[in-house]
Amino acid sequence: MNILITGITSGIGLALVKEFFDCGHTIIGCSRDVTKLNHLDCLQQSNNHFISQVDVSNDSMVKQWSENVYMKYDKIDLIINNAGTKSKLLPTWQISTEDFEQAIKTNVFGIASVIRYFVPEMVKNNSGIIINMTSEWGKYADAYVSSYCASKFAVEALTQSLAKELPQNMASIALNPFFVKTQLLEACKELFLPGEYELSITPDEWAKFSVPKILALDNTYNGKSVTFHPLAPSI
Repeated sequence: MNILITGITSGIGLALVKEFFDCGHTIIGCSRDVTKLNHLDCLQQSNNHFISQVDVSNDSMVKQWSENVYMKYDKIDLIINNAGTKSKLLPTWQISTEDFEQAIKTNVFGIASVIRYFVPEMVKNNSGIIINMTSEWGKYADAYVSSYCASKFAVEALTQSLAKELPQNMASIALNPFFVKTQLLEACKELFLPGEYELSITPDEWAKFSVPKILALDNTYNGKSVTFHPLAPSI
């Protein structure tokens, strides 16, 4: 299976790369951090995989990436829009225009750009799954993370709209990883309710649990928002 993943050099993205690699799938990945990309030895040493320095908030870079990818591969089977960022923990009125804009450009426009340039070929083939990573903060807003919440609420809506546009055999799915010990989660630790942080697991633990479930997703999940986590109240 050809699997395209954005934001592959840390956290959930890196854990997914390692797990899919161990399962024998082909990884087509990107990150804006070229230094970290150069340390992905498992992918660098094989011609089957394809990794690129791409900032998904830059539409022209995503367009060029798609052209390069489709010169090498006939099709993409699975897209995981994982790349994301957040602003500093601040009241909404203190978040700078630049920081708020960057959160929206990466978390929403980035997904839209990947859809714009990769999904048309999938539609032609009438085949493929698009997964957009969301969050608990895509369902419930919280103080001091307004730009992140706004972006993840938007991801849920974008996912549902796309689902209504895809042909019958495809699916657009929002995936909430619940609590995973990423840099983003650690930065927001002070916002957690008592007992919430104890529900968190490492990215590697999450990927090992979630990858079989991701690979089992099909068009019956089109338009749905799912949560994959061994300790989540509901899956």
